[in-house]
Amino acid sequence: MRDKVVAFVAVFLSIYHLASALFGAPTTRVFLPIHLLTALLLCFLLKPSSPSLGSLGKILDGIFLSACIVLLGWSLSHVDTWDLMSIGLGGLDYAMAVIFVLVIAEAARRTIGYALIVLAIIFGIHALWAPYFPGIFFGAGVSLGSLMTTVVISDAGIYGVPVTIVAQYVVLFLVFGALVQASGVGSFFTKLALALFGAQAGGPAKAAVISSGMFGTLSGSGISNVLTTGSFTIPMMKKAGYPASTAGAVEAASAVGGSLMPPIMGAVAFMMAEFVGVPYATVATAALLPAILYFSAIFFAVHLEAKKSGLGGFDRLHLPSAISVLRRDWYMLTPIAVIIGMIASGYSIILTMNWAIGTLILLSWLRRDTAITPLKFIKCAISAGKLVGGIAATCALAGILIACIDATGISFEISQAMLKLTSGNLIPVLLIGGLLALILGTGLTASAVYITMVATVVPLLQDAGITPLAAHMFAFYFGVISDITPPTALAAVTAASIANANPVRTMMKASALGVGAFFVPFAFIFHPELLMVGDLTEILFAFSSVAMALFLISTGLVGFIGRPLNPVVRAGLILIGAAGIFTTGILCAALITVGLTIVAAVYRWGGRNNPSTKIHNRKSLSPADFQTVFEDSTIKNQAYRMGRIELPEKLFFVLSIFSCGVLYFTNIQNSMWGIWAIFICMLALASLAYIRHYPKEQAPLYSDDQ
Repeated sequence: MRDKVVAFVAVFLSIYHLASALFGAPTTRVFLPIHLLTALLLCFLLKPSSPSLGSLGKILDGIFLSACIVLLGWSLSHVDTWDLMSIGLGGLDYAMAVIFVLVIAEAARRTIGYALIVLAIIFGIHALWAPYFPGIFFGAGVSLGSLMTTVVISDAGIYGVPVTIVAQYVVLFLVFGALVQASGVGSFFTKLALALFGAQAGGPAKAAVISSGMFGTLSGSGISNVLTTGSFTIPMMKKAGYPASTAGAVEAASAVGGSLMPPIMGAVAFMMAEFVGVPYATVATAALLPAILYFSAIFFAVHLEAKKSGLGGFDRLHLPSAISVLRRDWYMLTPIAVIIGMIASGYSIILTMNWAIGTLILLSWLRRDTAITPLKFIKCAISAGKLVGGIAATCALAGILIACIDATGISFEISQAMLKLTSGNLIPVLLIGGLLALILGTGLTASAVYITMVATVVPLLQDAGITPLAAHMFAFYFGVISDITPPTALAAVTAASIANANPVRTMMKASALGVGAFFVPFAFIFHPELLMVGDLTEILFAFSSVAMALFLISTGLVGFIGRPLNPVVRAGLILIGAAGIFTTGILCAALITVGLTIVAAVYRWGGRNNPSTKIHNRKSLSPADFQTVFEDSTIKNQAYRMGRIELPEKLFFVLSIFSCGVLYFTNIQNSMWGIWAIFICMLALASLAYIRHYPKEQAPLYSDDQ
């Protein structure tokens, strides 16, 4: 019976938002209460009390379910007089406001645990008794009645920006994401990624990275990404020889990037646009290069790990060509084109999603196996509706937290004290902000971490001179990586369940692979050109510099470049790469040049013919085995092979020539001598790579029978 009620409420919630998007939403005083309280009702249905409570648990569930219905009736009965209650709450209204807060707190506890509740209680106590706190925590304080009015009645509390954004936009994207999964788009992206990279070293892992990045352009959800592409890629990686925890970690780290990859970036991106006060298109454009850098860092690590472990890829003869995959399933790219085109043209998000959903449903009928039938649509509505409950509870509690912080203005006092403590030095401020975000991420979801940082850390960053967009993007990145950082790491736990791996080990490896997510936020603070600020040459210089810095960091962390690296070289590469991110201009270019020269030298004088780079079990994969990847997500009786070892000099040659051009055309005042010096050094490096890689006569590295 409970399952039927859950299905009915979930379908109602999804259809309600779709209808509001198509025909226009009712007034805010009707739209938001129906959204929030129906979502809370669904949350209590999906998360019943612990069985250990016995009959008491059932009684509590009944009380909270009834409270949701009563609160909805109370809210709708005060539609015309809601704003008047901001003057003061009567006895009954005061009691209903208190019950409202308790219901939200309990729903959030069942969804995300106690962390955000504890924060809200701490700041709530401070708001009430601020005159009794010492030092920077001293304040005027507010009465309980005034605080409850701000939290429940005003637009700065429960019905603030987080809940409004979820109601207006996020539910539509959840429905769209469910339809994307049902239409087979995830399988299409996996096939395309395998066609492009499946024959390379670590082909299955690279396919996981690329397919997650492509699917992330439509899903905007790390967990959804894991469930969709991970069901294909994780079994492939395990069969290729990757340990279960590593296979899950690769997919989790890649999938989390789905929330970072435009045009669809999940709930946090819409909140960011609202908080910063810019169009969503501006946020999506600014997020493009950092997202590419994030996936590049994972791709580097996966490639080097495959070389280190001797892991190959599919036999090219048994892989489809990218052209054949596109020829068969080209129409699955149409929703991306619709979203990008309409957002770039300035259309509203709601209208864009209406067209995207309609286009996806219509084109899905081009093939019978991808058609979104009425039954499949209902299942998608149920799937999307179930996700709304936890998100709505978290955002409502975050609204309470923001209201408590704003009531006393404590965030301004904290930011001023931190600036004084750090003497206005930017690096300590950023490190403190990042550390706080990681601590919050141990018990909160991405949305909750971001909202908490908006109320606490973002003002500090802005007071330190960081632009609003960069400060919010910094908080956004650290909020997202909470899905791969222990102890919650929802994406890593999901991937571990698919891989049958140890969740803790998967979390730790996912955090290591996702190192780009830890460095990229600092990169666009020191290189604001990454957010599409500045002219083209400045943007290209910043992008190439940070990309090479991330390559050096990944090389140091993996500890392999043709041969195992000793601890001194590894530490040196990590430090040089990190220094390249934290510096700009001529100094950054010089550091990157030194790092690449070290890597080239290590490979040149020891790594090229190292026996450890040879690949084991180089057998072909039959067409029947390949077909099972997309039938039941398992691969039977297969072995993997790899072609010739791709030499790092290829990468050095391309990046060196590109960097030379960027350095030459970048106008750095009074530094032309430095530009020419780096130009000559990098040209020499490129020449060394070219000559070394293309000798007149070269014996094969290994024969097929080795």
